[in-house]
Amino acid sequence: LTLCLFRNIIAAHNRIHSVLHHIIDKSERMDYSMNFGISAKPRVIFSCGASNAAGEEVRKCGCKKVLLIHGQGIKKSGIADKILGSLKAAGLETFSYDGVKADAPDYTVEEAAAIGRRENVDAVIGIGGGSAMDVAKGVNILLSNPSPLAQYCDFNVHQNPGKFLVLIPTTSGTGSEVSNGAIFSITSEGRKIGLIATANLAIID
Repeated sequence: LTLCLFRNIIAAHNRIHSVLHHIIDKSERMDYSMNFGISAKPRVIFSCGASNAAGEEVRKCGCKKVLLIHGQGIKKSGIADKILGSLKAAGLETFSYDGVKADAPDYTVEEAAAIGRRENVDAVIGIGGGSAMDVAKGVNILLSNPSPLAQYCDFNVHQNPGKFLVLIPTTSGTGSEVSNGAIFSITSEGRKIGLIATANLAIID
């Protein structure tokens, strides 16, 4: 009985050894290399209270005039005033557009861009949810390029580089602060368009 048991153990050992040898041999022939690229834009600052550094971050980039873009809810909550305080403490001149609406209507982008052009701002900060951040992206396009906004959904239309764009999300939703796109409503035509637009800095507080 003992001899029979010993023979069974040896046979099982040999089968296990054969299987392991096959697995190791196969793994040695497989290519486990992972080649990929990651875009480093935008730079992301993520921490509790990170938005307090907005002014200093913009100032370090050589900007002097900043256009804040947000909706009425952000204004009433006091969040906009907090960011304004940071900008003013850094010695920056500030201007505000608080007419952001849901689904980023194109006319709101044009209204905000008119303020930016008139004041010759060199930085844009979008504060809020996806619509506010997308409006900020659209404004940043129009500060260096002619209207109307809708023409830039044709990717063959040339775009000059925009100003320094900072996005500060107040919701966890669209991820527009780190994406390279933006969606707008063309109200006169009842349709939506997508444009390529990327921030320089995302501040996630």
